[in-house]
Amino acid sequence: MNNLCIIILTFNEEINIKKCLESIKDFANEIIIIDSFSTDKTKSICDGYKVKFVQHKFENQSKQFNWALSNVNINSNWIMRLDADEEIDKNLAEEIKKNINKENGNNGFYIKRKLIWCGKWIKHGGIYPLVLARIFKKGKAFYEERTEEHLIIEGKTDKIKGDLIENNLKNKIEFFTIKHLETAKGEAREIFDKSFNKNISSDQILDNNKIRRFFKINFYNKMPLFLRALLYFIYRYIFRLGFLDGKEGFTFHFFQAFWYRMFIDMLVDEKKRNNEKI
Repeated sequence: MNNLCIIILTFNEEINIKKCLESIKDFANEIIIIDSFSTDKTKSICDGYKVKFVQHKFENQSKQFNWALSNVNINSNWIMRLDADEEIDKNLAEEIKKNINKENGNNGFYIKRKLIWCGKWIKHGGIYPLVLARIFKKGKAFYEERTEEHLIIEGKTDKIKGDLIENNLKNKIEFFTIKHLETAKGEAREIFDKSFNKNISSDQILDNNKIRRFFKINFYNKMPLFLRALLYFIYRYIFRLGFLDGKEGFTFHFFQAFWYRMFIDMLVDEKKRNNEKI
C-alpha cells in the first residue's frame, strides 16, 4: 500500500486552513505545513490536527515547495501539493488512493481544478477545467522556479477523475490586488530574462498549461503593450464565453485577464522608459 504526504504552504491562512485540513485529515498519511511565519491563528489551528508544522522564510511558491522537498523529512512514497484555500472531497480522495496504488508505471498525476470566485463556480472563459500537475512519486518532480510555476514530473503521467476545489475565502478585492502586485513584479522581471522564455517540458500530456505557456511566449509577449491585455480580456470574456458566468464572471476576467495583465505592461513600459530595476 502506497502512502501519501500532502504538503501545504501557508501564510496567515486562519480563514482557509481549517476547511482544507478537515477535507484531508482522514485521507493523507502525512500532512506537512510549510509556514512563512504567519502572524494570525494559522499555527494554533494547525496544532489541533495531526500535522508537521515547519516554518521557513518565503521567497516564492516554487522555491518554498522545492525547499520542503529537499529539507523536510518525508516518509511517504507519494507527495501531493495542496494550497490552503483548496479542498478535496471524498470522491476525489478515493480516486487518488486508487490511482497511486495501481502498478501502472506512472510517476505523477494531473487533477482538474474547480475555481470558486465570489461564491460562484467559474465555468467559462477557459477557466474550467484547469488541469494541474499535483501528485508525484517522491524524488520524481520539482517546481520550476518562476512566478507562474509548473510542476516538472520525470517520466510517465496520467489524469485523475474528480475536481480539486479552490475557494479562497480571503479573496476580496483588496487581498487580490495586494497579492497580484507582487506576482506582477515577478512576471515583469521574467519578460526581460531570456532564461524564462521556454515552454513546459515535463511529459507528453498536452494540457492547457502547456498551450497557454506556448502562446504566451510566442504570441502574447510579442504583441504591443496595453493592446494585448485588452485583446486577452475580450478573448476570454467574449470568445471563451466568460460572460455566461454573470457578474462574477465579468469581475473575475476583468481583474485577472485585463487589470492584472495591464499592470504588468505598465511595469514593463516603465522599465523600458526609465531603465529601472523592477
